[in-house]
Amino acid sequence: MPRPWRCVAFDLDGTLVDSLPALRLAYEAFLQSLGSTGSEEEFERLNGPTMATIVSRLKEWHGLAPPHDELLHSYQEHVERAYRTSVLPAEGADDLLRWSRAQGLARALVTSTPRRVVEGVLAKLDWPDCFEVIACGDEVADAKPDPAIYARACELGGWEPDECVAVEDAPAGVRAAAACGMAVIGVGPAERVDALRTCGAAWTCETLKHVRDILHTRKTHHGFGIGR
Repeated sequence: MPRPWRCVAFDLDGTLVDSLPALRLAYEAFLQSLGSTGSEEEFERLNGPTMATIVSRLKEWHGLAPPHDELLHSYQEHVERAYRTSVLPAEGADDLLRWSRAQGLARALVTSTPRRVVEGVLAKLDWPDCFEVIACGDEVADAKPDPAIYARACELGGWEPDECVAVEDAPAGVRAAAACGMAVIGVGPAERVDALRTCGAAWTCETLKHVRDILHTRKTHHGFGIGR
């Protein structure tokens, strides 16, 4: 019999927040400040890795001259500026966070975004106390799809991976959570469903409201454990 879930581990960008417009603005402004131009295809390839990895790839792909640390500082400033003006909660995010808390589930935030940026987003959205555990991309050596960041979340929360379910919107994140041993709910438009399933999502849906429905069904059949 499956072990009851104790924790929901949420991705941030593209899952709980509609941050892609802000990330696109930051990506374009960063390259423009260095006399270069990106593309939609290239931007899509950068969905999932840590900011340090993104900067490393852009430095290589565009032949950017400044040192990596200088570029990383600049890119992070562009992201923070864009987030302050452009990031909004995804539809249903507030309701899902409240509902999961009421069910006794712990909530973890597992994101490739650096902690400094994450803390700014949580303050802006009035979510500073929504998560028992926060694992950020600048705190692990390897980015998604490596499972290290999900393993860190389990370590911080005291959970076994099979006591957690991850909610992810990107193939790299689905792979990371599945490789850690978590069940995964993939969230995204219909055209992305097959890719999310191929990467390891046991369930797929288009909205966070449907994530709640999946969790409710699981509770009906197997119950939930105590979060912390």
